[in-house]
Amino acid sequence: MGFSLYIMAKYNEDAVKCLEQILPFFNPEFTSTVRLIDGLEPMDIPLILTDVTSEDLYEEAFTTRRSILYTLNFNMKGWFFGPERDKEVIRFIDTRIATDTATDTEFEQFKTIQPGMTANNEPTTDITQTVDYSLIEFDDDWDYIKRTSDTEPS
Repeated sequence: MGFSLYIMAKYNEDAVKCLEQILPFFNPEFTSTVRLIDGLEPMDIPLILTDVTSEDLYEEAFTTRRSILYTLNFNMKGWFFGPERDKEVIRFIDTRIATDTATDTEFEQFKTIQPGMTANNEPTTDITQTVDYSLIEFDDDWDYIKRTSDTEPS
């Protein structure tokens, strides 16, 4: 994210004094460790000074009020965090494979993957011994049941 800091003064000496208080911290970056969200580990966020420009501004003639303007441009590396969403765990995968890309192509192979657990809460890879996959919770002790066939599963 880019942003700018402006230093405006009537006399160049005043503007330079402000500038001298800022510039020594950037070589060309200043890294700060910040806790962005409660429960998340602190992160190092670099703030990079990209350039400094100066302008000597006069309203009208040289006898009128003078303004000195220093512009410091920065880039800050950061993160955007979206809302936290609870989603259901994927418990069953059904893959149908064809070697042609036409929409009316027949599928040639079928693969399914699902969790397997016996009624005694033991992990299993045998489809005949497992309870229904919808009854298996994410934190249960289960194994994968992988099936491949040339005919569509029922």
